[in-house]
Amino acid sequence: MPLKLAYVVATPDLKVPEGGMVFQGNFSESFSLLKKHDFDGMEMMVRDPSELNLDEIERLSRSFGIEIPVICTGEIYGRDRISFMDPVEDIRLEALSRTRAVIRLAAVFGAKVNIGRLRGKYYSHIPKEISEEWMYSAFARISEFAEEKDVILVLEPATHVYTNCITSTQEGVDVVKRVGSENFRLMTDLFHMNLEDESMEEGFSKASPYLEHIHLCDSNRCPPGMGVFDFPMIMDLIKDTGYDGYVSAEVFQEPDQYSAIEMTSKALRPLL
Repeated sequence: MPLKLAYVVATPDLKVPEGGMVFQGNFSESFSLLKKHDFDGMEMMVRDPSELNLDEIERLSRSFGIEIPVICTGEIYGRDRISFMDPVEDIRLEALSRTRAVIRLAAVFGAKVNIGRLRGKYYSHIPKEISEEWMYSAFARISEFAEEKDVILVLEPATHVYTNCITSTQEGVDVVKRVGSENFRLMTDLFHMNLEDESMEEGFSKASPYLEHIHLCDSNRCPPGMGVFDFPMIMDLIKDTGYDGYVSAEVFQEPDQYSAIEMTSKALRPLL
């Protein structure tokens, strides 16, 4: 089966700095543009599901024939600084509550849920083993809830530029194996792999038994063609793993967000 192509879009309640890694606008415009440029899906970047108009999202998804394969949680940390490893217990509990809300939203669309910066980070004044106890406890609890809702969680290793916890593909594999839930899997992101793995070939090889989602971007986090990545080679690597799901473009909106969508589609659609 050919791979499917998605693009990361912010929900209307989420405001991020201009030029960030998500398209921003009202949902009618977002769905319309993705349809125009031949995308199969919209990866939704959410902050608080309680602020969303679920009926509108379902209606637009059906009307435009655009699926919602993944819900991304990065800005729950990015905007609200909520995570599973925060030193404050109430914040850790809020992270669990917010994640359960995202899982309930994902269940409506048959979507997966990304776990990236939401996991948190190590703090110098907190023993590492304590932080990991909080993190693994959270992973176990959200995995159990995800199993009840038939939702897959996908852990995203992220470069040291963004976090000091689970930075490489191998570390992600180790965590997934330790959690040991069929609903707690792995995703990869080219930007992070390029900085943290010995090679993309090795990264995809290690990830392949657990791989459920992939983020694409060029070497500078911009749309394909603005950096130095060899996308025909990369797409062949992905296909060689046997992966046949969604790949989502998570890119800086350069030179502007409308051009970024168009450039991404033109570069990637022929390679699927």
